[in-house]
Amino acid sequence: MDHYTTLGVTQDAIPEVIKAAYRAMSQKYHPDRNQGDALAKARMQAINAAYAVLSCPDERARYDRTLSAAESHNKSSRQTYADGEPTRDFSSNSSEGEEYEQTPYKSDNPMGSGPMPVAPEPIRLLRSGEYAALIVFTLITVLIFAKGQAGQTRGQPPATPATAAALIPVPPAPPRRDNQPAPLSIPAAKNSAVSSIKVLKAPNGAPWPTTSGYLEGYDSSDYGGSIIDLVNTNTKSAFFVKLVNTARNAKHASRHLFLGSRQGFSIVNIAPGSYFLAYQDLMSGGYYRTDAFNLSQKPSPQDPTRLQFTTVRFEFSARSGGYLDSHAISAAEFHGAP
Repeated sequence: MDHYTTLGVTQDAIPEVIKAAYRAMSQKYHPDRNQGDALAKARMQAINAAYAVLSCPDERARYDRTLSAAESHNKSSRQTYADGEPTRDFSSNSSEGEEYEQTPYKSDNPMGSGPMPVAPEPIRLLRSGEYAALIVFTLITVLIFAKGQAGQTRGQPPATPATAAALIPVPPAPPRRDNQPAPLSIPAAKNSAVSSIKVLKAPNGAPWPTTSGYLEGYDSSDYGGSIIDLVNTNTKSAFFVKLVNTARNAKHASRHLFLGSRQGFSIVNIAPGSYFLAYQDLMSGGYYRTDAFNLSQKPSPQDPTRLQFTTVRFEFSARSGGYLDSHAISAAEFHGAP
């Protein structure tokens, strides 16, 4: 630290400014005000040495020339000084008010006595351990932020209106073919009661199949997601069954199928609506129908984005003069005659 910096003044400061700075610094660091403070004592010694040089015109001029030469040397020299090289100054150990004789510090400085130029302190790079600590700190910060963001939205799933689920399209399913197995867990009879069938041929002119299934030659309609399970395990008869939408007559039934004796079958992929079953007992030739029933679809209580459909079970149970939960109808009504 040069003398001007010690007193906190610029190199072109006038004597009055130097004197005022010296008085202010002396009051701050005087030993009487800082008893037992070794740092304040050393600072006061540097202040006295700086003022002794700068307060004397000749000494100040010689000191300025030394500073100027050192500055020129710093600009022209490319030498890098090793860390820890001592800095030269003209500090004195004299106390306040004592006379002193300045003795320049002898060194290898090519400019002779005076402050030794000091190389700038190199930038210190982070050590490997410091890099690791920095990475860990960054990761922790990111995790804390992400956890906070998740906590703001946890437990608040976006509300899904129940009506929106009803708009989910249900893709049409192809009608079940005659050779498809029945979806019910009812073992199909090896031989249907074809020998006792009074109606020997299907409406399409072909013999009745031996297993339950949709009949060839009929269009299917009203596709959705509901299911009707037909159970015929308690009768010896086979049936020609129609699923009829109440908005239309039996001539335009939604499904046409054969239900064998001691067998079961599921009508699948049915749209919401009002329906009834019309069927012919192929053993007696009689015609019957059930009361109307409704099939519906609605959002699932567990997941509003999914639909819940109706499943209906109808069991053919014979009773005197007909079948349970059914009543007899005419052939014209069964075939949908106007």
